[in-house]
Amino acid sequence: KRLEPERENLVEIIRRALRDPAPGAESVVEEVVQFLARRPSPDEIIAFRPCARSQERLRELLDKNRESSLTEEEEAELDTFETLNDLFALVKLQARRQPGAAR
Repeated sequence: KRLEPERENLVEIIRRALRDPAPGAESVVEEVVQFLARRPSPDEIIAFRPCARSQERLRELLDKNRESSLTEEEEAELDTFETLNDLFALVKLQARRQPGAAR
């Protein structure tokens, strides 16, 4: 539902985030690319979570965002995290539609 207003632009948004990730977000982009490159099963896709370091960094950025204290670089990094989250929401939705996939 959250992505619906941006559906027309989603492919371009994702392409930009993956092609030119914000400084600081390169490692999570690389993590996602490596995960997808190994052709995970639908159940592995559904279960995927970023590594603990990436999750902690996201928490830090979200906390700073709530405090309105993000730098421009951090805002761009948070945007990359959000783009990857949107991408994975779509990928997980497709994985759940596969026969025999965990719901």
